[in-house]
Amino acid sequence: MNEAPLTSPLPASADPAWRAWRAMLDSKDLHFRTLEALNDKYRLGGQRSLSEAAYLDGLLAEHTANVHRFKTALQALGEADPAARSALIALLGAANEELGKRPMNDR
Repeated sequence: MNEAPLTSPLPASADPAWRAWRAMLDSKDLHFRTLEALNDKYRLGGQRSLSEAAYLDGLLAEHTANVHRFKTALQALGEADPAARSALIALLGAANEELGKRPMNDR
């Protein structure tokens, strides 16, 4: 998980939500990279093993937990510091817009 601290002019109150967002992105990326690798294996005739299925299930469960943590952190930030929540949402929107402009292999 990427524990990168908040590196923007946002207040410290936004840090837990920022970290939760980063964890959510990291778990999503790991899940999709693993799916892609397994799909490549299966296209070449490989068979799904029980350990692969369990690992993939674990990755999905971790990502689902990270999504919940982000939602909870964002809600808590909104209750404690609505201006910081709005600023964080704007930052995430800008980051997602930039992410959408990059080629898939650069993500």
